[in-house]
This record gives sequence, C-alpha cells and structure tokens, in this order.
Amino acid sequence: YAAPAWYHLTSKTARRQLLAVQSVCLRKATGSPWFVRNTVVRDSSNVPTIRSFVEGPTSSLEEAAESSPWDHIRELRAPNCVFPWMTDDIDYNFDCTTTLHPTDR
Repeated sequence: YAAPAWYHLTSKTARRQLLAVQSVCLRKATGSPWFVRNTVVRDSSNVPTIRSFVEGPTSSLEEAAESSPWDHIRELRAPNCVFPWMTDDIDYNFDCTTTLHPTDR
C-alpha cells in the first residue's frame, strides 16, 4: 500500500529488479516454461506491471493534493523536483525547490 510513496524514489535498476521478482513469481505460480515471454505470462494471468499498478494510486494522490484546500498538503506534491536517476541525462543538476518555505520563493 505504500508503493506510491516510495516507488518514484527508486532507481531504474531497482525497478527492473522488482519487475524480475514479479516475473519469477508469476512464472512459478502459473508453471510456465522458460520459452514463454514474461509479458505473455503476465498478460495471460491478468496481473498489471508494478509500474502500472503504482501509477493509478499515485495519479489520484497527486490530484487530491493539487485540489486540497490546505497549503501544507498542496506543497507535499513536488512537480519541480526531478531526481537524477529519473532522467536519461547523466549531468543533470539535482534541483528541488519544494523544500523552501513559501515566503522564501
């Protein structure tokens, strides 16, 4: 249930590892042989990818935060915060201004 809170902070490697664990578990549960693609196993068992599973609650949480009447809830959402491991640019400068007090902006 806490996946929307921590999933966006994970690296691409950690996300791939989570997807690999999901694939291994589905393969064992369904008894699929090695030559069947992971996407086929996942789709035939009607299980979403971890990313699509997390994005649903995350988008609804962001919408709720944006429309909140309280300032401290609206500030929890960090639209300007880009983490270096979420971009393809290696030299990206870590910049997150959401930690500033509203009067300091």
